[in-house]
Amino acid sequence: MLEPHRAALNATGSGRGIRGEDEMQSCRLLEKKSGHATEVDFATALEAARGGNGYVYIHLSEPTQEELESIARELDLHELTIEDLQNDRVRSKVEEFENHLFVVLKAPNFAGDRDSLEVVNLNLLLFRNTLICVHRKPVAAIQEFEEELSRRPAIMQRGPSFIMYRILDRLVDGYFPVLDDIDETTDDIQTRLFERFDPSVSSLIFAVKTRIMHLHRRIGPQREILMNLANRPEALIPPKIQIYYRDVYDHIIRIHDALESYRDVLQSAMDSYMTLVSYRMNQVMKVLSVVATIMLPLSLLAGVFGTNFEFLPGSHYRYGFWVFVGVLAAIGTASAIYFKKRHWF
Repeated sequence: MLEPHRAALNATGSGRGIRGEDEMQSCRLLEKKSGHATEVDFATALEAARGGNGYVYIHLSEPTQEELESIARELDLHELTIEDLQNDRVRSKVEEFENHLFVVLKAPNFAGDRDSLEVVNLNLLLFRNTLICVHRKPVAAIQEFEEELSRRPAIMQRGPSFIMYRILDRLVDGYFPVLDDIDETTDDIQTRLFERFDPSVSSLIFAVKTRIMHLHRRIGPQREILMNLANRPEALIPPKIQIYYRDVYDHIIRIHDALESYRDVLQSAMDSYMTLVSYRMNQVMKVLSVVATIMLPLSLLAGVFGTNFEFLPGSHYRYGFWVFVGVLAAIGTASAIYFKKRHWF
């Protein structure tokens, strides 16, 4: 049954997979008898996965329709699972089938710099002897794991469930650099807010709050998934391996709690910002009110003596103007001294 499929696949390409040397596919096989791990082509990996003669790891980036149909045919995948593998908008979830687990998680990627975070769907198909990773965009966690696998091929001896743990561990740890960035930005916000008040800090607060909201929305479902994998009995995850999943679950709990903490800190920072803006506005209004109060009697006197009547007291006195100016200055000075003693400014 397999030979026609294998011949068709090998006609398209060989070596690391049906797409040749483009590094979009990686297949490894650990033979149970010899304990020797080797890289194999896609058809050989599928044959070993179906036959159960060893532990198989298959990694597909941007899988073709042929590859997905081959996996579905050889490993009896449901058509809805194949549909999910082709969709980048599937929510994080874990589905249990008769012979495998289907896990979808959100993997963090830094697009060029640490301020630009991209989240990619990572699909994991866990069988008793096989783990298949499928994604449509590069995933840093997979790249790091395959580098580790090249250095330590003996990892495969512990089985597909342990390989999936190593991938999940790297995936979750990929969020810690994001938390470090948020922590540094939060410190910068507090400095700009309290040590040297910067009115433009409000836009930074909103930007970081938005980032935390997006991360929280992705971390929440993954926390539930990892809790199930770590604590619920699973036929495909032995108890001795499930202990490692609990460690990953502890990490994502730390990330979730840190996001909650940063969100509270930023909310407090925004409240403090609004309080400081209101305080500074009150200070300005107080000074303006004092100035207006001082000017009120001066404006009144100037208005009275500025009327166009022929006879005004002191209008014909030689020093009348200077006396009037002196009276205005005395009233203004006396008002300022009075307000200062009352601590109005």
